[in-house]
Amino acid sequence: MNTKTVARLRDVSKHYLLGSVQVTALSALNLEVKAGAFTFVTGPSGSGKTTALNLLGAIDKPSQGSVDMLGQRFDELSDTQLTDFRCRHIAYIFQNFNLIPVLNVYENVEYPLHLMGLPKAARQERVTDVLDAVGLYDRAQHKPNELSGGQRQRVAIARALVKQPTVVLADEPTANLDSQTSRDVTALMQQMQRKFNTTFVFSSHDPDLIAMADEVYHLVDGQLTDIKRQEVPQ
Repeated sequence: MNTKTVARLRDVSKHYLLGSVQVTALSALNLEVKAGAFTFVTGPSGSGKTTALNLLGAIDKPSQGSVDMLGQRFDELSDTQLTDFRCRHIAYIFQNFNLIPVLNVYENVEYPLHLMGLPKAARQERVTDVLDAVGLYDRAQHKPNELSGGQRQRVAIARALVKQPTVVLADEPTANLDSQTSRDVTALMQQMQRKFNTTFVFSSHDPDLIAMADEVYHLVDGQLTDIKRQEVPQ
């Protein structure tokens, strides 16, 4: 695992207003994401896991503190610049897959490359490579509703990796899968990490996923309570 830090939260707090009541989702959180690592944010429901991922993904902004990726602070970018940065460097995998139902597998995976403005030949090469890597090339013309849950999550993984992003953010990616499919998808993400040298950040309760972690940040009520690190052989 590379020891280079590619993203970090620095003294980040996030507050929301529920009516007239201020709710603290995160409090003074410091978190570092190392290149090529599996970094996990764990904790009970409501602990702030998804909020942390949303901040790393530039979906949300902190109330205090700063977020940076590749040395670029998000608060120094305009909305347009931030959208472009997110498009090029960050990808997402959701527990509900979030595939576009009217598009087939190939088109779902290709879609982010349209947003990046890649020419057709480059899109075709990338999509073919990543669909082959996740074992779904023979399902390229199928619609999402013609696939199993595990196959849909494979499509979501392919769609995330096709951009060749700096970081993939995965919010409970095995939550809606049965145990065997969860293990299969977990093994696939580990293979993709090695093949594409991809950096993953997860929120998860899945012990099979967490067993692969390089670093685990445990949150309770928006506060960091524990960090576990595993040294990975070079």
